[in-house]
Amino acid sequence: MTIKTFGDKKLTIEPLSAKDLKCAKEFTDFINSLINEGAKILMNTPQTVKQEQEWVNSAVKKSKEGSKVYIIARDGNKIVANTSFELNPFIGSLRKQQAGNCFI
Repeated sequence: MTIKTFGDKKLTIEPLSAKDLKCAKEFTDFINSLINEGAKILMNTPQTVKQEQEWVNSAVKKSKEGSKVYIIARDGNKIVANTSFELNPFIGSLRKQQAGNCFI
């Protein structure tokens, strides 16, 4: 865990982990706040807590497998940002590329 100070805000930045399996409501509030404000993100349909629980379960599984890394930023208990980095094999090649998605 890392704590960064931005002005008067102290953000906690840490990898997604099994403890986040209990945080589907917080993830739902985060993604829906971005959708509702019209942020330029890949989603445009509000999510339910059940949908976010499925996403968190999948994300934690991918993290444990080592195929993807998720980083979460919180202001207190409120999720304010997330990002992910994933290794994907090239088609027909053993080389790997690094692809990152950032949601702020």
